[in-house]
Amino acid sequence: MEKITMMIILGIIIVIGLIIAIISAKARKKEDRKPNYKAFFIIGITWIPIGIATQNYFFMIAGLAFMILGFTKKKEWKDQPKWEDLSPAEKKMKLALIIFLSLILILGIVFYFIAGK
Repeated sequence: MEKITMMIILGIIIVIGLIIAIISAKARKKEDRKPNYKAFFIIGITWIPIGIATQNYFFMIAGLAFMILGFTKKKEWKDQPKWEDLSPAEKKMKLALIIFLSLILILGIVFYFIAGK
């Protein structure tokens, strides 16, 4: 396969995933939603090394900002519910998300090695 064809297929898969994410986000009620500051902190500590490794200082600065925001609001960190505490709909949504992200990861690795040949 050509690189362009692989990129088109990967782009279509990503667009489908984004459409599913948007539809599911609109289906949920947006009321009584507060930011998850623990997630901001985790994003920050992930983006800092990515920014350093890729010499992309935007990621490093954004990661630092996310980390500071998450850490300053540490008292408001939410505890994640355990799998048993989730409703069947939430379990189904999380499982679908895990499968989709795993599929995207595997396809990305496969396309990387195919494009390298």
